[in-house]
Amino acid sequence: MRINIYKILLAIALGATVATGCEKWDAHNALNDASLSNTLMDQINADPSLSKFAELLVKSGYDKVLSSSKTFTVFAPSNDALATLDAGIVSDTAKLNKFLGNHIALQSTYAGKTTTLTRIALMNGKYANLLNKTIENATITTADKQTKNGVLQVIDKSMPVLNNAWETLETNANIPAKQKAYMLSLFRNVFDATNAVQTGIDPNTGVPIYKPGTDSIRTNLFWRNVYDLRDESKTYSMFVLEDAAWDAEIAKFKPYCTGPTEDTTLLYTHWTVVKILPAIPCTAMQTCPTRSSLNSM
Repeated sequence: MRINIYKILLAIALGATVATGCEKWDAHNALNDASLSNTLMDQINADPSLSKFAELLVKSGYDKVLSSSKTFTVFAPSNDALATLDAGIVSDTAKLNKFLGNHIALQSTYAGKTTTLTRIALMNGKYANLLNKTIENATITTADKQTKNGVLQVIDKSMPVLNNAWETLETNANIPAKQKAYMLSLFRNVFDATNAVQTGIDPNTGVPIYKPGTDSIRTNLFWRNVYDLRDESKTYSMFVLEDAAWDAEIAKFKPYCTGPTEDTTLLYTHWTVVKILPAIPCTAMQTCPTRSSLNSM
C-alpha cells in the first residue's frame, strides 16, 4: 500500500512538472509569434524614426512588395539620414525606385552574423558590402529586427546608387581621354547562337545557317577577354593612365608587339597595354600618373 502511495505522489509531481513546462513553452511560442506577426512594412510603419522612408515606399509602390510573402532584408535610412535626399530623386519615379531598391536585399541577412566582408544582392541589381554592423558607408543603428517576411536594419545614412566601374569609365569626364577612347573602341558584334533563329543547315559543311542579325551580340572585347567591369557581384580596381603616360607605354611596348603592318602593330600594342593594367593590385578606381609609380606601389 505504501508503494502505491509513492507511485501516486510521483505521478502527481511529474504531472505538475510537465504542466509547468508546457506553460513555459506556450509562453515562449506566444512571445515569438507576436514578434513575427508583422511584415517588414508593418515594422517600418511602427517606427516613427522611419516615417520618411515609409512615405517613399508608399509613393513608389514598394510598400506592397514589403508586405508580400517573399523574404527581404531592408536597410532603412532614418529620417535624419533622408533629410538631405535630393528632391530630384523623390520627384522622378525611375530614380526613386532605383534608390529604394538600393536599400532592399533579396534574402534575409543578419548583420550580427556577418563577420566577414560579404557582397549582398540588392533589388535594383546593385550589390553592397556588408560587414558586422556596417553596410557601405552607413552604420546599422538598430540591427536584425526579425519580421515574418524578413529582417529590418535601421541605418544612419542613405546609400546612393553608384555607377559600376565600366559606367564610371564611360561617363566620368575626369577619366583621361586616350585610354578611355581606346577601351570604348573595342565594341564588336561577336557570334552568339543563344538566341539565334536557325533557318537551315549548310549541306556541304553541316554548319547551321542562322537568320542574319540573330546570331551575334554587341559586346566589348575587354569584357569578354579581360574583365567584365559591369559585373557588380565582384569588385575591381582599375587603373587609367594619363594621356602622356599612355603614349609612353605605347612607345615602350611597340617594339615587342610587331605585326605585319603598322596598323596591326599598334593594335597589338594598345591591347597589350590595356589588358595588363587591371592586374595591378589597388583598392579603388583611380588615375595613375606614370607606370613607374605603379610598379613602386
